[in-house]
Amino acid sequence: MQNWLFAVLSLIGLVGARPSLVVAADRIRISLTNFNMSFLPSALTVKRGFFKEEGIEAEVIRMNANVAITALASGDTDYTMIFGSVVRAAIRGLPVKVVASFIDGSTHALVSRPE
Repeated sequence: MQNWLFAVLSLIGLVGARPSLVVAADRIRISLTNFNMSFLPSALTVKRGFFKEEGIEAEVIRMNANVAITALASGDTDYTMIFGSVVRAAIRGLPVKVVASFIDGSTHALVSRPE
């Protein structure tokens, strides 16, 4: 089951500001911007009880990107699934590490008429 949890955490592209190991009965807070398909793995992991099976109490919190970055930097949240804004903050000096990313390209699409 630990391998499965690691896979899920890898899929959700967590970014953490504090270098700490999760031990049994730890409580973690994960921020995201929307409860939509982009962040589905985190909701499923919590809803299906996969974190609890590993002794982790996880709280998924919806917040805007600028608030999430501030919360991550201050230690009010442990991880975030917000990628682009956090990478920009890291370039500006925010001490974060990207643990994983589950997308291999842009999530944006350009739609236009042939002409």
